[in-house]
Amino acid sequence: MKSAVAAVGVIAVSASLVAGCGSSSSKGASSSGGMTTVNVAYVPLGLFAPLYVAQKKGYFAANGIKVDLNKVTSGQDAIPLAASGKEDVVIGGFSAGLFSSINAGLDIKVVGSMNVADGSTTNAPSQIVVGKNSGITSVAQLKGKKIAVLAGPGGAGAFILGEILKSANLTIKDVTMVNLTSSDMPAAVASGSVDAAVASWPYTTQITSAGGTAIAVPPSGLASGGVVYGGSFAKNTKVATAFMHALQEASRDLQGDYRTNSALVADISAYTGQPVSSIKSAPYNVWEPTLAPLPQQLENMQNIWIAAGALSYSSPIESSKYVNTSFTG
Repeated sequence: MKSAVAAVGVIAVSASLVAGCGSSSSKGASSSGGMTTVNVAYVPLGLFAPLYVAQKKGYFAANGIKVDLNKVTSGQDAIPLAASGKEDVVIGGFSAGLFSSINAGLDIKVVGSMNVADGSTTNAPSQIVVGKNSGITSVAQLKGKKIAVLAGPGGAGAFILGEILKSANLTIKDVTMVNLTSSDMPAAVASGSVDAAVASWPYTTQITSAGGTAIAVPPSGLASGGVVYGGSFAKNTKVATAFMHALQEASRDLQGDYRTNSALVADISAYTGQPVSSIKSAPYNVWEPTLAPLPQQLENMQNIWIAAGALSYSSPIESSKYVNTSFTG
């Protein structure tokens, strides 16, 4: 149960960070010249393109919002800041740390989803891939195998793995997860030090180019990240709703294969630093037009991370305690 202990440690650090933040003045949403400034922490990945398009196309401004964008390495890094009012919104991937923070009483609300899997085997940003000589051709054959996942048992990779394993009536307890960075996965799969990997593009392509095979993709509708509001910002109903409406407008612009739209690709490139050519050659992401939160998936996340030992509690937290669906209605 080392990972469960680690989760408790994360909360201790988060709590101390919140306490430290409390000693200085809170940024929070503020109004000036008829515009309300909203502080947004985001992970600069293409998965969160509605944020960039809404900013670039002026959808926030049209809703009376001036967005102050702040890059973070992971969404979890900014959760304590949102809870304390230092950030108003966090857009990033979800992890076991999010739920540990909620369980510890941090004041945050999950209000929206971001990219969702479409179940396509030809346009999958993430896949389970195996090596050339693994002999593995199906999910059922992963039982008892070592599988590389980014961020270990408490990361989004473990959640994706757990959902894929369900298709073969397996659980996360039927495999051994190995915590590897994405860049280390191709070599590990090729050498046989792991039997498979939950890898993302372009590492999936590196593995298959070396003779490996993709044996599974995330099920349709699966989402591993989203939009989190700080508790104080969520109470500012007018601005919080306007912010989400701007994101929804951008999400509608991104429906279908946006890679053919040079302006949208340029917007994504500007905020992620990813070259235009790379965006055009990568699998395209998919978003639900409304970006509605997905309470059932959030419960599934908890069940998988509980089974993996990444959460210290034994039953999922009820979604009514941390999910607010009113902003996307």
